[in-house]
Order: sequence, then C-alpha cells, then structure tokens
Amino acid sequence: MRKSFVALSAAALLGAATAAPAAVINFSYALSDGIGLAGAEGTGSFETSVDDGTFGLGDVTAFSMTGTGFLVITQTDYSFDLSNLLDVNGALSGGALTDLSFSVSGPAIWDFGFPFEGNFEFTVTGLGAGNVEGSLTSFGTQDLAGDLTASVSGAPGSVPEPASWALMIVGFGVAGAALRGRRGHGAALAA
Repeated sequence: MRKSFVALSAAALLGAATAAPAAVINFSYALSDGIGLAGAEGTGSFETSVDDGTFGLGDVTAFSMTGTGFLVITQTDYSFDLSNLLDVNGALSGGALTDLSFSVSGPAIWDFGFPFEGNFEFTVTGLGAGNVEGSLTSFGTQDLAGDLTASVSGAPGSVPEPASWALMIVGFGVAGAALRGRRGHGAALAA
C-alpha cells in the first residue's frame, strides 16, 4: 500500500511539472514600404513565463507568426514558429506591453520566382499609439512600416491543467484507500 502511494505520488508530481504561461501576447500587423511595392500583414502570438517586467528569448515558451507578403505582383504566405525565433526583447507592465523587438529567420516573406529568405527584424515603437516598424535584413535596405495591434492576457487560471487533474485524482484515490483500509482494521478489532 505504502509503495504504491509513493509511486503514484511521484508520477503525479512529475506530470505536474509543466507550467502554464504567465502572459500571452497576441498581435496583428500590417506593413508597407510606403509606395505600394512591398508589404506584409498577418497575426502572431508570444507566450512568456513573465507577467510583469522584462523578458527575453529564454522566457518565451511559445511563438507563432503567420501572414502574407507581397512584392510588386507576387504574393507569398509564410509562417514562423518558436524554432525560427532568433531573439526577442520585451517588457510588460501592469498587464500592458511596453516594449517589443524580435527577429526571426526562416521561410520567405516574398517569392518572386526565387525566395528572399533570411533574417527579418521587427522593432515595435510607440506602443501607446500601436506603431510597428519592420526592417528586413534579407532584402537590402528595404524598410517596411505600419501598424501593430497587441493584446496581453494572463494564463487561464480557472481550469486546472491535465497534470493537476491527475494529481487531484491520485490524491482522492489515496485518501479513499486509506479510509477503506481503516474501516477494515476497525471491523477486525471489534470481532
């Protein structure tokens, strides 16, 4: 009985080791070169283990960014994930995003018969006004600028994670077994 209790408790604690993100940053963006020859638009999100203060690449637990880029008359869909994230620097204060810059590397934003792949750097400025500037290092001196809309939310705390459910179920099972075992000892002593 005691060995199974220890084994079940250890398994439940190991399963409970995954933590939910402290903050989720969702954003949408629309960038243009200002003359209508190149641009990009789409959505993305960061999940960080930090809910207040600065965060870096090591604090990001999940990242995704998808969109469509255009160059003259060619359009290309693209997507980035955590493996494409090269660097990130940001800050959260009082549930609001106050600073953000990040760079990604990977699939092409434009494909004009041959893809323009490489590093794409995004620096967000004037977060109160929701502005974003994009500098695309793989496309020479081509700079894009536009708007970014971001929202920050905390991790949902009202629904337990699966590991928490497992820990609760094991705890109820162990408590039930202990009560059942005591009831059996009491009957043997009375006889």
